[in-house]
Amino acid sequence: MKYIKEYNEHGGGISISDIENCFIDIIDKDIHFKVSIPRVNSLGFGQLSTFDKVFLVSINLNHRTQPLQNLSDQSLSEYDVRYRAVIDGKEITEMIIDGISKCEGFLDLDLIGVESRWVNAGEWIYTKKKNLEKHLAIVSKHITPEEVESLRKHSLSNIGTGPGILDRFYIKGYGKKLSDNSITFDTKLDMSEMEDDILSKGDRLREVDIYFSVKR
Repeated sequence: MKYIKEYNEHGGGISISDIENCFIDIIDKDIHFKVSIPRVNSLGFGQLSTFDKVFLVSINLNHRTQPLQNLSDQSLSEYDVRYRAVIDGKEITEMIIDGISKCEGFLDLDLIGVESRWVNAGEWIYTKKKNLEKHLAIVSKHITPEEVESLRKHSLSNIGTGPGILDRFYIKGYGKKLSDNSITFDTKLDMSEMEDDILSKGDRLREVDIYFSVKR
C-alpha cells in the first residue's frame, strides 16, 4: 500500500489498479471481482455532480457456495433454516470490509453507497415478527388487549417467508438506523450501519456493490 500513498501524495490520479490493490486478498481467492467507472448521472446519488468521478466495485460470491447435495448437509442459520453457505464466507466478508477501509484510508476515497444481497434463510420472517412486536408494544397503550391480539393474528397471517434473496442499500447521510422502530424490513440504512450489518450476514452474503467517489 505504500506506493499508493506516495502516488497520491504526489498528485497522481487514482486508477482501477489502485482499488484492485486494496482488495488484493479478495482477488487472490479467485472471487468474481470487478472495478468499473460508471456514469455519474446513471447512479441516482443526489450529492454528486457530473464533474465527480465514481468507482464501482462489484463482488459476486454465488460461485463459491456449498455443493447442492442433501438438505442435511447445508448450513443452519441462526433463524433455524437450512441454506447453501459461501465457502470461507465469514473470512471473505471480513476481507470485503477490510478492502473498503483501505480504499478510504490509503486512497482517501469517499464511500457514498454500498448495496448488499444475501440469502434470507429465515431472517425475513424473524425480522417481521420482531418489528411487529415493537409496533404492538406502542399501539397497546391505545387499544384493548383483545384488539392487540386480533391485530397480531391478522398481521402474522400476511407475513409469509419472504424472498429467497434479501437486499439492502447503505447510503452516506441517509440517517435511518436498524434500531429505529420500524414495522417493515428496512431496505435502506445509513452508512454507519453498513459494517456490522454486512459482517453479521457472514457466509449468507452473495453480492456486494461498493460505490466510491474521488474527493474534490
